[in-house]
Amino acid sequence: MVNFSASRFFALLGSLSLFFFAFAIPATLTYLWFHSAFFAPVDSDATEVVSFEIGKGLDLATIAKRLEEQKLVNNWWSIYWIGRLKKLDQQVKAGEYRLTASLTPKEILEKFVKGDIVYHEVTIPEGTNSNEIAALLASTTLTTIEEVQQKYRDPLLLRQLMISSSTFEGYLFPDTYRFSKPDTAADMVQRMVEEGKKRFTPEMLDRANDLGLNLHQVLTLASIIEKETGTETERPLISSVFHNRLRLGMPLQSDPTVIYGIENFDGNLRREHLETPGPYNTYLNAGLPPTPIASPGLESIKAALYPADSAYLYFVGKGDGTHQFSETYKDHEAAVREYQKGRAAIPPKPPQAPSEIAPLISPPLPEVKSGTERSKPKKKITPIRRLDPVRD
Repeated sequence: MVNFSASRFFALLGSLSLFFFAFAIPATLTYLWFHSAFFAPVDSDATEVVSFEIGKGLDLATIAKRLEEQKLVNNWWSIYWIGRLKKLDQQVKAGEYRLTASLTPKEILEKFVKGDIVYHEVTIPEGTNSNEIAALLASTTLTTIEEVQQKYRDPLLLRQLMISSSTFEGYLFPDTYRFSKPDTAADMVQRMVEEGKKRFTPEMLDRANDLGLNLHQVLTLASIIEKETGTETERPLISSVFHNRLRLGMPLQSDPTVIYGIENFDGNLRREHLETPGPYNTYLNAGLPPTPIASPGLESIKAALYPADSAYLYFVGKGDGTHQFSETYKDHEAAVREYQKGRAAIPPKPPQAPSEIAPLISPPLPEVKSGTERSKPKKKITPIRRLDPVRD
């Protein structure tokens, strides 16, 4: 009886062994293959970082196939079916990603869903002009100077963003931005314009209307203030000088506007520049130039809207970044002698008689509401003395 039972036992054990080898081992191998295909990385020891870009509107199947082509997953359908089963296939974010072959398909998909994209940060300083901004945007490697400058002249984009100007000059708000692929030059321009619109509040727009100014004129005046001084506390005073001159029909006589109109300016402003007619020559033209000359910061915009209550018509640099302001030319001359003593400055040429001044680029500002009476201009009006000597 015992021998019979033992033989039965060993026969059963043999059958189980056969079953194990016939089914269990293939099942185990299938599981290992399945796990490798769906969950394992291509190379768990890989360290090389690969840039992978997902364009706008791409479906998960196309993305997955590109991952397999770049050897970032073993099988494209692994990440595809993980996304489908978890209902994540519609949540993938466009952009540029940094991946390695040591990531699992699940980890890669999580990056795509979270939008763990590569950002290119760029800071646009206050007072930067559009050409300088184009170079800064090109430094992100997402676009080129030529592409940005082409968008500056794109009438369709200007209309789309409701810019009533021939250029985006002055409308590209200075700030720190983060861009990522597939952002284009148009996307970058739009982002900066929209940021500026957000900063220009309804209260500021009401104030501009009170002054009889539109947004374009405010940005133009603010850009000149921005280029004239880097001292925040002086901006309202600089603004008051320009408001007073505009109200009286006096030319602004601002060097930065002249410089902006000089092609390939070499850094040396000469008498011939001031005497050469042009739309940005505010020595020969009364009123504002046709466009802003740079991107003004928020404080310069506020200064353009809220000038100091003064009767100043002149200012001269003290040599320390600040200015001395004067109401009369006599006081201005004294300030020039005090602060520019020893500098070989050529006395500025007096402006032309009012009848000889070139037509206004934009109308003079209306009377700014104030409790003080503005002093009348002298018969002989002289320019604002420049910070640097002008050479013949």
